[in-house]
Amino acid sequence: MKLSLKKIVTPPLPATIAMIAAGYLLWIVYYVSGISKIPSQNTTDPILNVAYFFSSQSILPYIFNAALTLLNAILIFQLNNRYSIIRTRTLLPVIIFNLLVGVWFQTHSLTRAHITLTLLIGALYVFFDMYRNKNAAIQAFTGSLLIGIGGFFVKPILVLMPVFWIGFMQLKCFSLRTWLASLFGFINPWIFYFVVGYLINPDLLKITEHIKDFIPHFIFPSIALHEIIYITSLIIFIILASAGIIPNLRNDSIQTRSRLSFISLYTVAIFTITIFSATDYKALMLLIAPGYSMLFSHPLSLRFGNFYSIVFVVFLVINLAFVVSNFII
Repeated sequence: MKLSLKKIVTPPLPATIAMIAAGYLLWIVYYVSGISKIPSQNTTDPILNVAYFFSSQSILPYIFNAALTLLNAILIFQLNNRYSIIRTRTLLPVIIFNLLVGVWFQTHSLTRAHITLTLLIGALYVFFDMYRNKNAAIQAFTGSLLIGIGGFFVKPILVLMPVFWIGFMQLKCFSLRTWLASLFGFINPWIFYFVVGYLINPDLLKITEHIKDFIPHFIFPSIALHEIIYITSLIIFIILASAGIIPNLRNDSIQTRSRLSFISLYTVAIFTITIFSATDYKALMLLIAPGYSMLFSHPLSLRFGNFYSIVFVVFLVINLAFVVSNFII
């Protein structure tokens, strides 16, 4: 029997609504069961206190974060179409993104992570517009500014800035001009933060409070076995997807190849940071979703053989098994 993903790549409207709604149905199931609820967190950092405002037992964070997830899904859809990441019109990145976010119940009430994700997707838009433009100082400044602001909420992403500079090289837009603009855009919000913080309360600016977020801690000893199996499975799936992307590259334009390389670099980097950030891996897992959904969708949208159809089915089964295991364990 031959399986085909064509009807999922470009589904009719009723099927589209059903597949996208499935991800949000998981939000409701997790919320009603109480699994995704986390206690409020107190911190001396005034910015994080704002982000944690919604991290209560009320339904407000879930409504706000679900709305942000819908916005991010639309941004991913437009990102794929605008820059032809996948050279066909497909809804798979949106479907997979919504599925992953729905399955990852730990992120449902993490407002700060959803805000950071929106900022990172916005930065991707800005950076992709820099292709072959070594004078794109304004774009370099703006995109890096968004990442710097995101670092207020999820500090480990600050490590990504050198990765994005390598991405500039892949987009053939790296120059002293764009690098300096990016550097100043990146540090600008932090200069403002430290100046204002010093004027308000110097005691809030303990360097140790910031450094501890960058100390590597391997996540596997601190998480459950079923989570280890699930994360390992995700890594295997993305490796299989990469094997399918490479043969397709010869039919892509040079611009698309550069942007795919950029997304691949970003995804590998954020995966690596997540594995060594035991204290904040839940927030970082959410930031993997955009790159993962586009890379995983690429071969599934362009190669309709049995192999990738089976891979997609197994992917769905693994995610369903993870959901079930969260209720059992």
